[in-house]
Amino acid sequence: MAKQEIVIRLLQIEDTLEDAEAIISALRNGGIAVRTVRPATEQELNEQLAKHPVDLVIAAWGGKQIGFDKVAEAVRRSNEPVGFIASCGRVDDETLVGANALGAFQVVMRQRPEQVLATLRNAYQSTEARRSKQRLEDALRETARRCDALIDSSRDPIAYAHEGMHIRANHAYLEMFGYTEFEDVEGMPLLDLIAPSHAAEFKGLLKRLSKGEPPPEKLELKAVRADGIDFDAVMEFARASYEGEPCLQIVFRKQFVDTEELQTLRERDPVTGLLNRQVFLAELENAAARAENGVKDQAVLLVEVDNFSNLLNDIGLGHADHLLQDAGNLLRHTLGEEVLLARFADHTFGLLCRNSSHASTRDTSDRIRIAFEGHILEIGSRSASLTVSVGGVQMSEKSGPTQQVLGKAGQCLQAAISEGGNRLSLFDPAARDRAEEERVRSWVARIQQALKSGDFILYFQPIISLQGDPTEFYETLLRMKVGDGEIAPPLAFLPIAEEHGLIEKVDRWVLSHAIAVLSKSKGDNERRLLVKLTPQSMQDPNLPGWIANLLKQTGVRGEQLVFGVPETRVMTYLKGAKEFQRAVAKMGCGLCLEQFGASTHSLDVLKHLDPSMLKLDRSLTEDLGRNSEHQAKVRELASRATDLGKTAIAEFVQDAATMTVLFTSSVHYVQGNFLAPPSPDMNYDFGG
Repeated sequence: MAKQEIVIRLLQIEDTLEDAEAIISALRNGGIAVRTVRPATEQELNEQLAKHPVDLVIAAWGGKQIGFDKVAEAVRRSNEPVGFIASCGRVDDETLVGANALGAFQVVMRQRPEQVLATLRNAYQSTEARRSKQRLEDALRETARRCDALIDSSRDPIAYAHEGMHIRANHAYLEMFGYTEFEDVEGMPLLDLIAPSHAAEFKGLLKRLSKGEPPPEKLELKAVRADGIDFDAVMEFARASYEGEPCLQIVFRKQFVDTEELQTLRERDPVTGLLNRQVFLAELENAAARAENGVKDQAVLLVEVDNFSNLLNDIGLGHADHLLQDAGNLLRHTLGEEVLLARFADHTFGLLCRNSSHASTRDTSDRIRIAFEGHILEIGSRSASLTVSVGGVQMSEKSGPTQQVLGKAGQCLQAAISEGGNRLSLFDPAARDRAEEERVRSWVARIQQALKSGDFILYFQPIISLQGDPTEFYETLLRMKVGDGEIAPPLAFLPIAEEHGLIEKVDRWVLSHAIAVLSKSKGDNERRLLVKLTPQSMQDPNLPGWIANLLKQTGVRGEQLVFGVPETRVMTYLKGAKEFQRAVAKMGCGLCLEQFGASTHSLDVLKHLDPSMLKLDRSLTEDLGRNSEHQAKVRELASRATDLGKTAIAEFVQDAATMTVLFTSSVHYVQGNFLAPPSPDMNYDFGG
């Protein structure tokens, strides 16, 4: 053990200071740093073990201040991995037997420093090994719990079998066969679920498996439900283990007559006929894995029709599908079979280019842009010219996992759009060329200039009460002026501001201007503003004081401000977030936890933070009118929010069907372009 490599937290119970110092001196002279605590009473001993981390407890055998048996009992009650050692002046058989019987790791003689050092070092190493084992066991239990939860929540009917008997089955499996509880099938032979016409074939399979032969990937047969109804099924097999025992994982799938048509429906977008988002993401996942393993010449491109909303206004909303079909056909005609082409989002197309160098990817992007630049869309007597913006990533070992690749491609796409559209922005992490570096430098300069010149502007989107509260409530959204009348969305510049240490200055600019807006709206019906704040800014201990000073100077009440922080990132900066919330709460300011419900542990965040508002993640309101799972999730989260005394906000409301669902939930506020898009003016009629 190297000197000063560790610090042992030592709890000592000795009758005299000299006895205690003899042990501490032996450790320090041996190069071990010690933090020691000496409780004087049983109560202090119990409090130290309950409230403070302890590595070793060393107590005098035959001690008068606190009896050794009392110390041993306190250590046992703490239920923590702690090294327990007895100390004495001399050792005999009676002392060894008695101390070990009470749970002592070893007995040390205070006057033998070399024995004290060796024993306490071994005791500490043993304690650390026990703690490490406990952490591994906890992690293993948590992993098993998560796997079990995933199996239970899977829509695929999954079961585990050992020696032909059921040992585990999820709800989808039970439902497929007409059972309600796992106990109904626990220990039941798999053969009981196979129709008599295929029983002999399945028996043969079980015999082969018992001899150690590998299972087939698939087996087509007839299965039989609990009510005697049989159906065509496909069984898929995989070797697995359950609770440490080898077993067989089985997935049952009902077999449909027209499997080819079903596969097409699963893989294709119904409007454009291109691959859908799910298939594209799966292919991109494989491409990202290949890139991490050194495969080169792959790229992902995102292509978006410029000014899509304006085009729909010109040709009519009813022709949206026609426009998308035309764009998809043009992409297909331009690129042929050389790329994997998909509809990635509403009016965004995804392309996966294989065997494509940086130059080839740029050439492909230019061909797409030029093809659209000269294209006229004809719809009846109306016509419209189309252009597209292209953003992409040349994939390599440095490009990272799928979500990172998509995030960077999205940034490049937004950058191309913000520069006026009909442009290309391609990122190559393996060889950032001068053009890319210049683009970033240009944005950094723009951000720095905007902080001084007023090129930043605030937009406001109303947050509307479903309970009839007439208070004017808006979310503050940041935009940037670029070029002649062009407005850049935050995704085009905020990631760059964050990467280059400018995000805290941007946050302060937004805060100061939002408070200035509030100061001009004093009256009978004071406005409230929800202002986004990055977790990095919350780490600044001076920020609450700066906010308090601004409120005092402008006469704005703290109750008019609500700070929005993303749930998905706040746990990374939890300590600073808690301190920030405590500070602004004293001013009357509220806290809104945004992107709530995006993770499986959203409710756990509320154990550490106490926000007054919860804004549900926008993924839950997408297609809410038709998605029963999202409807149930929204109702559950909104109900939990109400039970906890918190206000629930649903954002990204896009249609009347979504509003119908929200009206029947416990959601308090709604927000979205269907109700009112963001605007530089706060002119929404809350009383209308």
